Amino acid sequence: MRQRVSVSDEVEEYLRDLIRKLGPNQRLPSESELCAETGAGRSTIREVIRTLEKEGLLFRRQGVGTFTVVNHGPVIGGLEVLRGIPKIVRAAGQKPKIVSTTIAVINDVSDEIRSALGLGDETQQVVYARQLYLSDDVPIILGDSFVPGRLFSDPVAFCARLKDAAEKSLCLFEVLERYKIFVKYAVSDVEAVAAPEPISDLLDVPRGHPLLLLKEVHYSGQGKPVIYSRDFIETARYRCVVVRRKI
Repeated sequence: MRQRVSVSDEVEEYLRDLIRKLGPNQRLPSESELCAETGAGRSTIREVIRTLEKEGLLFRRQGVGTFTVVNHGPVIGGLEVLRGIPKIVRAAGQKPKIVSTTIAVINDVSDEIRSALGLGDETQQVVYARQLYLSDDVPIILGDSFVPGRLFSDPVAFCARLKDAAEKSLCLFEVLERYKIFVKYAVSDVEAVAAPEPISDLLDVPRGHPLLLLKEVHYSGQGKPVIYSRDFIETARYRCVVVRRKI
């Protein structure tokens, strides 16, 4: 079943796109103009503008109007919350894009993946997706995802749905939720690696370029592994931030 998008979400997407088009230090249309353009009420417009102000994408000039602040630096994402890369890119005021280089059902996976997904010794189908994430058409992350085929009555149909969703910049989390599969937490492992081919080509960096490799096993609320992922991150374009608390 297709998830219903709220008016607030539609207005937020509209304003994020408008911010990208306007560029830095440009005045937004007035509240009444935005109401006419979006069909939303003033309270919704004000609520979304406040949200974007808190994210640092807009600022107010008293008596003058609301203006854009466009961040052309790296996308910054925290590791504490599982949000999906497209949402993080949008929050940075940039436009996300997903290019799927491979989406297929496979039977042969490494022992590492087999163990992470609890597949046992028997041959089982696995959905494999290699996807390139871009921010304003610049590649930032190459992700490999592996999902147990047993989660779906028709893994091939799931592949088709995942490919279609990627063209709309919807991530794997969002597609799984349509199958009532909800990721609740992940166990992560982080290491530095040198970019091998063809990963270097896809990320448009030299071979051997330093990357951050984030390996994660994602679990459902019942503690069942539902995704094993490997994200190769170009840290000059996407910075991972971790909040650490003293105990």
